[in-house]
Amino acid sequence: MSEKEMGEIALAIVREKMLRGVRLTPEIRREIGEGAKKLGVKFDRAMIFAEILMRETLEKSFSKK
Repeated sequence: MSEKEMGEIALAIVREKMLRGVRLTPEIRREIGEGAKKLGVKFDRAMIFAEILMRETLEKSFSKK
């Protein structure tokens, strides 16, 4: 399995998890920070990524079907 495929799967899982509840609690911020550190990504960049996912999720949740 390629890195791209794994990334796509991971992104789909994160999006699904966020659909169940969009909350940016201190615990989630800590998880984002820990994940960013493990991946060698700056915390600010990881938070921007999380914000993008949250916006997509909210737009999807409130869009007219």
